[in-house]
Amino acid sequence: MKTNLIFIFIFFFGSIGYLQELACQEISDNSSISEDEIRICKWKNDTKTCVIFSFDDNNKPSNRISKIFDAFNYKTTFFIYPKTMFVDSVRDIILRGHEIGNHTYSHKAFHLIDSTEIEKEVIEGKNIIEATFKIKCLSFAEPGRKITEYGKKIVFNNHLFARNYSEYSDVYRHYFPSTQEKMPKVVTAYKDAIKTGNLLNVVSHGIDGDGYMPITTQTLIEVLDSVKVLDTAGLLWVTTIKEGICYENIYREVLLDKTIEDDLICLKVENFNSHKYKDMDSVMLSIYIPANVCNELISYNKRIIKTTKNNGTILSLDLKKDTSIVIIKNDLKQWIIEEAPNKQMNTKMKSKISIYPNPFNDVVFINGIGVGSQITVYNSNGHKQMEQNESVVNTSRLHEGQYVFRIINSLDSAIYSYKAIKTGN
Repeated sequence: MKTNLIFIFIFFFGSIGYLQELACQEISDNSSISEDEIRICKWKNDTKTCVIFSFDDNNKPSNRISKIFDAFNYKTTFFIYPKTMFVDSVRDIILRGHEIGNHTYSHKAFHLIDSTEIEKEVIEGKNIIEATFKIKCLSFAEPGRKITEYGKKIVFNNHLFARNYSEYSDVYRHYFPSTQEKMPKVVTAYKDAIKTGNLLNVVSHGIDGDGYMPITTQTLIEVLDSVKVLDTAGLLWVTTIKEGICYENIYREVLLDKTIEDDLICLKVENFNSHKYKDMDSVMLSIYIPANVCNELISYNKRIIKTTKNNGTILSLDLKKDTSIVIIKNDLKQWIIEEAPNKQMNTKMKSKISIYPNPFNDVVFINGIGVGSQITVYNSNGHKQMEQNESVVNTSRLHEGQYVFRIINSLDSAIYSYKAIKTGN
C-alpha cells in the first residue's frame, strides 16, 4: 500500500510538471493563431477543450464530493435515480450551484427492458427530480452506457442533453471512466482533449470506499490540482453537463453575421433557437475578435463579458438576452461596445453634430442633436463621469485630460462618440 501511494505521489508531481510544460508550450503557440477573422469560439473563453466531471448513482458522500469541487471553484453534475435518493443532500448540492441530472427512475439497464419501461424510467425519473427540487432537469445519463435507438429518442424528447451521446452525428467526445487505478492517468485524457478540441467526460461514482468503483478523496484532489494548472493557463474549461454540451450544440447551430466598416463593427448571431433552450437560465456564447481588428476595446454593456486572450479579445454574451453586438470606434481610436446593440451609426447625421469649444474648460455645447438626447461623458479609461439630457454640459468638476462624449441622439436613436480635451483655467 505504501509503495502504491508513493507511486501516485511521484506520478502526480511529475504530471504537474508536465502540465506546466504543456501549458507553456500551448501558450507559446498562440502566435500561430489566425488573426484574420472574427469567429465563434468552440468553448468558453476560447479554451482548447471542455472538461466535465460527473458522478453517478445515489452515494452518501456525494455532498462531500461537491464541496471538494467548491474548494476549486468548479461545478459538476450528479446523475441520480429518484427511487432511493438522499433528498436533503441533493437539495444542498443544488443550492451550491451544481447540476442534478436524470439517471432513470430505478437504475435499470435499457438493453434489459422493453420500450414501454424505457419510457417510464426516463420520464418518471425526470418528473420526480423536477417536482421534488423545483428545478428543470435538462441532462440525462443511462445506467451502464447501455442505450437503444428508441431510448435515445425518448431521452431527447424529454431532455436537452445526454452525457454519453449527442443529437449531432459529427460530435466526438472523450470518455474517461475513472477508478482508483485509472484516475491518475487522466492527465493523458486532458492531453488528448486539448489536441483534438473535443469535450472530455470524466465519469465517476463513489468515493472513499462508498459506491461503485470508488476513488479516494486524495486522488480526486490531486486530479483537480492537475486540472487547475491547465485551467489557469487558459487551456481548458471545467463545467457541468448542461453548460458544456450547450456550448457544443450552439457551436453547430448558430451563424455569425459580420458587418465591418472603418468605425463600426456589427455582429449578429443568427439561427438561435430560443424555444429549444427555453428551460436554460442562460445560453452563453463566446466570440473572438483579433487584436488587428480592434486592439483597444471598452465595454459599456454590462451584459457583455470581456476577456483578453490569444492576441485578441473574447466577448461572451447570453443569447437569451442579446444576439447582437455593436462596436463603434470613437475619436480616441478606442473601440466601444455599446449598450444598445441594435442601434447603428448614422454617418450623415454625425456630420451635422458638433461639440465646442474643443479644447473646453467649464462648459461644452452640443449642436445638432434632438431634445432629450442622452449624453454620457467618460474619461480616457472608460469610466463614466456624468450623464444628462441637456445639450449644454457643465464640465467644471472634470479634471484636465481627454474625454469621450457619448450621445444617443433622439432624432435617429443612433449612437455617436466624440473626443474632447479639457484644459486648465
